[in-house]
Amino acid sequence: MLIERAGERLGQIRLSFDIDNTCIGTYARTVHLYNWVHGTNHRFEDVKTNWELARWFEKDTTLEDGRAAATNFYNSRQVMVEADPTAGAMVVLSWLKRLQIKPLFISARPATATGFTYEWYGYWTPWIDRNSFLLQTDGVDINPEHKVQKINSKGIEWHFEDVAEDALDILNRTKAGVVMVNQPWNLDFSYAGSRLIRSQDPRSMSNLAYAFLELTRRLV
Repeated sequence: MLIERAGERLGQIRLSFDIDNTCIGTYARTVHLYNWVHGTNHRFEDVKTNWELARWFEKDTTLEDGRAAATNFYNSRQVMVEADPTAGAMVVLSWLKRLQIKPLFISARPATATGFTYEWYGYWTPWIDRNSFLLQTDGVDINPEHKVQKINSKGIEWHFEDVAEDALDILNRTKAGVVMVNQPWNLDFSYAGSRLIRSQDPRSMSNLAYAFLELTRRLV
């Protein structure tokens, strides 16, 4: 089996995972909850930018600037704790556990969401130690430097990511390769060279397992 053959090599490299929309289906939960609250029928596959939710607030409510409302909604407990894992995430994380491989989890979530992060992983993956999380420690805003800083300081070799802007930053400013988790908002992203991996399988949308499979193919 391909993944079994890659197991030894995986144990020799430093892996890290983004959290939202890589391991946790945060935006899928956001769309579902938003539609339930507002009686709308927006579709997850139509989310093409980070600020799609803000645009919905401006369209569906009286708000002229929906960014603050979108940020508060997205960072709420009802989204961050109650979201399901992305497709394939439990398969990947359980398989890594079986091989005693301990990846790191790097997220630019605001520090105010730290408790939500631990609560979610404590429920779904209680075997993951809190020391495996590299989270922002202060502030209510996203620090765009956070992922690059942590990837460089920890010597990460491959990082799983869904945000094109973050992927580009990592590729340009670290030595790490990026394994892209296909999402509606990143399908147009490309990068010359061999340090960007993404699945071309039509079943790979929002699926961490297909992204992980592409990495194993690279390693064997």
